[in-house]
Amino acid sequence: MVCTVIGVTIAMGAPAPGDNYEITDWSTTTRGRIPMAITRSVLSIRNISSAARTFSLVKNPMAGGCMITDAVRIGTSSAITNVTLQAGEQTQFETSSLGSGAPVSQDCTWTIQELVFAQQFDTSHTYLAVQSDSWDLQPRNLSFRPTLMPETQTVYVQNYTSSAQSYGGLRLTQTAGAPGSLAISGAGPVSCADDTCEIAGATVAANAFAVAQVSCTLFDTNPVMGRLELIVANNVIQSTPIACQAGVATPGIALMPSPLILGNPTTASVTVTATGTASNAVIAAELIGDADFVFDGAPCSGIGTQNCSPMGGATTTVALPIRCTPDSMTRTAMLRVTPAMGVPVMSVVQCTQTSTGGPMLLVSPTTVPGGSRAVGASHTESVTLINSGAGTLDVHVVPPPSAEWTVTGCPVAAPCSLVGNGSNTTVTVTFTPAAHDDRSSSMLVVANGGSMMQNVTLAGSGTGAVLVVTQPTAGQGYTLELGTVGLNTPRTQTIQLRNNGNVPTNAMIGMTAGAPFTLSATAVSLPANPGMDSQVTVTCQSAIALEETRMITIQKAANAYRAEPAGLFDQNGSATISAHCKVVNTAVQISPELAFGEVWKGSDAVEITTTIRNPSSALLSARVTGVSLVGGTQGLTLGPLVPAVSFPHMLAPGESLMTTLTLATAAEVDVGTARLLVMVDGVDLEQPISGKVVTPSARLAPAANLDLGTACIGSDVRGTVMLVNDGTATLTIMRPQMDGAFTPTYVDPSTYSIDGTALLAPARSAIASVRPNMSAGPGRLEGTLTWNVAGPGPFTIDVFLSYISAGAAVSPGALSFGPVSVDQISNRQTITLENCNPTPIDVAVQGVKQRTGDVRAWDVQPRVDTRTLAPEEKMTISVAFAPTRSGRHAADLQLIVGDEPRIVPLEADGVGVTIDRSSFYACSCQGGRTPMHGWPVVVALVLLCVPRRRRR
Repeated sequence: MVCTVIGVTIAMGAPAPGDNYEITDWSTTTRGRIPMAITRSVLSIRNISSAARTFSLVKNPMAGGCMITDAVRIGTSSAITNVTLQAGEQTQFETSSLGSGAPVSQDCTWTIQELVFAQQFDTSHTYLAVQSDSWDLQPRNLSFRPTLMPETQTVYVQNYTSSAQSYGGLRLTQTAGAPGSLAISGAGPVSCADDTCEIAGATVAANAFAVAQVSCTLFDTNPVMGRLELIVANNVIQSTPIACQAGVATPGIALMPSPLILGNPTTASVTVTATGTASNAVIAAELIGDADFVFDGAPCSGIGTQNCSPMGGATTTVALPIRCTPDSMTRTAMLRVTPAMGVPVMSVVQCTQTSTGGPMLLVSPTTVPGGSRAVGASHTESVTLINSGAGTLDVHVVPPPSAEWTVTGCPVAAPCSLVGNGSNTTVTVTFTPAAHDDRSSSMLVVANGGSMMQNVTLAGSGTGAVLVVTQPTAGQGYTLELGTVGLNTPRTQTIQLRNNGNVPTNAMIGMTAGAPFTLSATAVSLPANPGMDSQVTVTCQSAIALEETRMITIQKAANAYRAEPAGLFDQNGSATISAHCKVVNTAVQISPELAFGEVWKGSDAVEITTTIRNPSSALLSARVTGVSLVGGTQGLTLGPLVPAVSFPHMLAPGESLMTTLTLATAAEVDVGTARLLVMVDGVDLEQPISGKVVTPSARLAPAANLDLGTACIGSDVRGTVMLVNDGTATLTIMRPQMDGAFTPTYVDPSTYSIDGTALLAPARSAIASVRPNMSAGPGRLEGTLTWNVAGPGPFTIDVFLSYISAGAAVSPGALSFGPVSVDQISNRQTITLENCNPTPIDVAVQGVKQRTGDVRAWDVQPRVDTRTLAPEEKMTISVAFAPTRSGRHAADLQLIVGDEPRIVPLEADGVGVTIDRSSFYACSCQGGRTPMHGWPVVVALVLLCVPRRRRR
């Protein structure tokens, strides 16, 4: 019996080493020049058993030899024999490959050899010809597991050129998990802003490498996600995904209360309780982010990291007194408590100066981290509502407009009453994504009839796959028509599948066995956002005459939450298509396949030379009585037969007739219903014809420029550029390139092929995110993004941003969403308001004013709001476009920052059939600086909101 565990094939019987080791595979492709001296790949092996283990890594002999050299353990002088790993410990190995003068593939197997057990796995290197100035980032993915201490792994930046070269740096971006969980270090300086850290690049000698270290520290039980990007000449040329698995729950600790809300001045204690079974666990406590908070007495004292008193076993408690003396504004810090055994735990600590003028609303946190969750899975967080002033505060929560976020506690119909300074209550927020990608929303906390409001950002994204059958189509009746063929003649058609989700998936293909059909595969792996289809070939071939229609089933995997087209799949994610083929009693063959593919309108006409042949193996001459086109023949012409013959014609064994099939390109046409008909031996041979005349067309959104607005010095700013395929042709696009002071990041597709290209289907958009390089001082940054497209390109767009040292920053300066189908909703984009002053500043969101189109299509959260921003404090506004009618939509988001009115232009296009939404109540939702102006309309819109599918 054989079992596969984590891509590792092992023999069953005694306790298997597959239960003890986890392997992050070597990359199946490496980069390098042809010819080359070496390539390098990196592998990680982890001991996932509960005890220390010792093994040797052995390369297995192969027939014909293996060009991959023995592995070397990274960071040590140790050999790869007798390697000891403690429970949970991982180690990295690197291997080199001998050079080659041409592209070649090598598959080698390795064995994790213990004294008794052996665990075997495969690795392969594929040499690929790339540009002479090429770089490689290894390993191709970084995987961390829960450990008692921060875990570090090494990354390599390899220069495969024949001379010394410089790279710009390595950028580490954390996309999920507790802030600060991911870190990078190395020889160069590291600069950080928000969720991103960048280490400066270096000059690397020919065929040499530079190294850096990436570490993951788990502060809670949530998974941490991120990516590491290699930057060369201000462009991201390679990206490595990072995943830290969810932390363990025991042994561990719990903090109460969480958050801790203090008055002014005051001291209160957080109680640390041992929730696991570890005894005598020494705890370390740290206050992060604000010097106004100090530990006020035993077991800790002072500021910074403190080693505190021992704890006993389960349920043992230790109190940590904390004191805060704030100034006139609210102060917030993070308390991190780390046990010697278990995972660190963090909690918010907040205090404010006591108000003497009435109640005051505080909400903690103001951003709820929903994280990245599988579609349909739920995650719950808590939000604390606090009265930090005198008097009574009646507070309620307006529910989020998205049904994917639900709030329990303090509803509109039954507000919570908070009496006196420091009184508080907790509401729970549950995130259950219904689709993949960004699912962020917001909720509004309203106090004392609207005199005080606080918008809470609900940040979360969904993960899942979407299986799509693109061939056969509904227009073909979901049938693969293989036509009529002669005896022993193979005829093929393809089932084409695509994954429109953001995680890899697979599909199972099934068919009853038997002549004349065979399948090329019964399982298909589908990467996320590939930009192209995967194919399964269906072949019809028989030695006897027959006609068959066979049912083929397609079953989605469990991680695919949706399958399309909806009319093809049942509720269990299973679809049935049919394949039809007729084999007739003649030996005559027609070749080749008549597949034109996509042909651009206005290009030269395309010809396929077709051969009608009676094979030499035939025993008799074949009687041909006609050759013609049938079906939808628009745009097709059939040339004369060569040699010219008259019908009937006796086609001797070994004799052929030739003709030319021509597709004109003056107009768009789909020839998928046309067939070449050959009447022979009293039967009809029919060869299907496929192909389209299509128009290549594309545009950038925004069209004129990408205005990133203004930002405080050191702030991280991002903008979105979309390349829209608004034609009918599938386009080959290149990675977007950026000059000047900006760097692009690839969003969709997130990866490009080794030659820097990807395919963009009609009616879809490629997305890039643009961000500035770190700025040391105020001033204007400018650059140009270039997006090359085969055919209609290249496209360029100017990008600019101003860093300011005083005042209020608004970024970006405009938002563009491109085309969005009617009754769908776009991905959300964010506008950030930031106070760059040393003193507080008032800001107000005053609604959306229509220029063209329907103002109700703009989903802005919050649509109306007023608040005071402390120095360096930020406010985010989330915007999505959800059209109910086709056509151009343009509007202005109206803001007041300080005493200065500002607008952020919003532009998008609704495409498709207009839907009647006459029951909606329309309003431009403008208002003055009084918070409640326009708010009843917002509530009405919330109550009438209809969930829509999210566009991809």
